Amino acid sequence: MGAGVAAFPIVGIGASAGGLEAFEAFFRACPADTGMAVVLVPHLDPGHESLLTEILQRSTAMPASARGAWCSTPAAS
Repeated sequence: MGAGVAAFPIVGIGASAGGLEAFEAFFRACPADTGMAVVLVPHLDPGHESLLTEILQRSTAMPASARGAWCSTPAAS
C-alpha cells in the first residue's frame, strides 16, 4: 500500500444451504464498528429471491445491502 492509504479489511464467509444460523451467530457476536467489510457468499437456489439481507439486519447494527450474483455455475447433471 502507498503512503497515507489505510488498510481496509474485507472478510469473506461462504456457507452452503443451512448456513443462515451460522451467519446470524457471527453477526450477533461482532460489534457494529469492526472497521471491516463482510461479504457473504451463500449457496442459494438461483430461482428464488433471497431474504438474507432482511433476515441478517435483525442480527446486527451493521448496515447491510445485497448485491446480485456476478457469476453462475451450470446445474449438476
